[in-house]
Amino acid sequence: MTALTLLALLALLPLAFGGVALRIAARLRRQGLSAAPWALTGAAHVLAGGVAAVQAVMAGWAYAGGESGAAFRLYARLHGPLDESRGMLLAGFACALCLLVARRGLVRWSTPRTWALLLVCAVIGALAGAGERTFQEHVHYPMVAVTSAATVLALLGALWLALLNDALDYLLWLALALYAVREALDVNLLSVFGWMGVGPAWLPGRVALDAAAAGVWAAMLVLALMRDRAASRGVATPGLFAAVNSTRRRTVPPLAGR
Repeated sequence: MTALTLLALLALLPLAFGGVALRIAARLRRQGLSAAPWALTGAAHVLAGGVAAVQAVMAGWAYAGGESGAAFRLYARLHGPLDESRGMLLAGFACALCLLVARRGLVRWSTPRTWALLLVCAVIGALAGAGERTFQEHVHYPMVAVTSAATVLALLGALWLALLNDALDYLLWLALALYAVREALDVNLLSVFGWMGVGPAWLPGRVALDAAAAGVWAAMLVLALMRDRAASRGVATPGLFAAVNSTRRRTVPPLAGR
């Protein structure tokens, strides 16, 4: 039951985070401020949380029916497509965020475009996962590792660029940094350590990993609620290094010949 409870939390917390992020985006739009990063983040996590909620419900159904039941067989059949759908969706989100941050002010980002992009990524992931036919660890986990690695690399790129151009406010930056660290240290990297000979005894169990993930999601939700409160009061939240960057722009002379 502990594992099922954590699965439910790992669906509800991303849904809550995504919902708050969308509310922040709506507040920022009404104030005439840039809302695209929060809108993209919110849409991605609402969709990913929805997929995780479907998985949690199916896991509970499968647990109740036992390994010989039809629910368990259905869960084993759909586990791969749902995991890959969520993974590809989040990888697409991270790549889109990186582009958005890199091309700050030069990309027209509409709400329909956001949802369409994320849904296409989710469908591509589901189709890729459908090739598994049934859950097979040696096929499933390498596929998950690839999408997780792409997500982490794109997120780290977006976070680094945001330090330079202040495209993300510091609360969103911190929330996404927590997510990137958790994703990097999740089961994929730990499994790699195991393959390198660290030994299975060192590796934490799935329940411990899920509990840690739930803690990270809770922290991300707190950061989003802080930004929502600030947005409701019309208080601006600058980039993490906004003061440093503004000083650098004032004091660094232009290059010769320009």
